[in-house]
Amino acid sequence: MTQNISQATEEAPYCQPYHPEPSKPASHFPAGSCDTHAHICGPEASVPYDPARIYTPPDALLPAYEKMLSVIGVERIVLVQPSIYGTDNNVMLKAMNETSLQVRGVAVIPLDIGEKELEALHQAGIRGVRFNLVDVKKPSAALPLDEITLLAEKLNTRKWHVEFLIHVDDHPDFYWLFKDFPTEIVVGHFGYFRPDCPLDNPGFQGLVELAVSGKCWVKLTGPYRISAEELPYADVDPFAQALVDMAPHRLLWGTDWPHVMMKKTMPDDGHLADTLSRYVSDEKLRQKILVDNPARLYQF
Repeated sequence: MTQNISQATEEAPYCQPYHPEPSKPASHFPAGSCDTHAHICGPEASVPYDPARIYTPPDALLPAYEKMLSVIGVERIVLVQPSIYGTDNNVMLKAMNETSLQVRGVAVIPLDIGEKELEALHQAGIRGVRFNLVDVKKPSAALPLDEITLLAEKLNTRKWHVEFLIHVDDHPDFYWLFKDFPTEIVVGHFGYFRPDCPLDNPGFQGLVELAVSGKCWVKLTGPYRISAEELPYADVDPFAQALVDMAPHRLLWGTDWPHVMMKKTMPDDGHLADTLSRYVSDEKLRQKILVDNPARLYQF
């Protein structure tokens, strides 16, 4: 059998490797804590990546991921389909089948997917679909919301959600774009705004308003993606505090492992996990964000 090995290119450069020996966090993670955002990548030697990808990760396989989780104290996981595989969810589905942890998944699917395929994904543990609306080549590209909305109407019968990777600061009308969307939505990386975004940015405030209303969930993930600083990414704190103060019932937490496309120093996952305690010191709120909220959304 000929191996199909993906090659890094100028358009899809290699990423830094994850930290191999994470430290134990200083903060406590309660029983049933859930990592709601992680990716399994590889093995590259046997599973080809999408030629249209914008990055090339090193292998980040299930045993290494489970090792990291055992150190930080997480018992439930939500795997999210990375863009490097397009709509081929097989690597993620294989990991979901092999893990000993309680698991759910968020898939990437074609807009014209059939009911038979949707049901098979549901039985495998998929509970949402992801759309990457961040196009580095076309940063101002119009949102294909009409087509996505039609698909979302089909997903609603299974109580799935739609997750968006989107720069909320590009959309001052963010609240109005999604207030009548057919399903609940999830937005990653605090809204994935740019490091110079002010707290009163209309897009971010629209995200907060949607979360308060119960329409939107927000993932406290990847603070390094929106920070102008190194760990502990203190310039993210005001945005996290605004979300925690206004909508703790709609917040989720995740590692964003293996931290693809990292432009800063690769973090120790134990130290990264401790950033949550900067945002949420109250144990009851930590229980809600780490355990109760993901159990509700992902149907654990």
